[in-house]
Amino acid sequence: MTYEVQAFSNYDIQPFSLPPFPIDALPLTIRAAVEEAMLAVEAPAALIASSALAAASLATQTEFNVERDVGLDGPISLYFITIAESGERKSAVDRLFFKAAREFENAQELEAE
Repeated sequence: MTYEVQAFSNYDIQPFSLPPFPIDALPLTIRAAVEEAMLAVEAPAALIASSALAAASLATQTEFNVERDVGLDGPISLYFITIAESGERKSAVDRLFFKAAREFENAQELEAE
């Protein structure tokens, strides 16, 4: 599937096409989750994959660090910005992949009270 982006603002944005998202490039576990989510939620593959990768990053960033240079290390964080029209299922997809994180946060809040 190729998405066509149209200019619709005062900015000089030229229309362009994107190739299909390379789902096969994802690690097997994440790919399986993305493919399952694609069956459950009608949303673009890139949107689903970015949510899955963001959730995986959140789940692992306190457990592992990456050394970018000698003595320069930090968490394996990923940063995402999702730009999509209203109704493209951003919230539905995030609810799927961030359910465990939200439950953990809620439990931590209750424990802190």
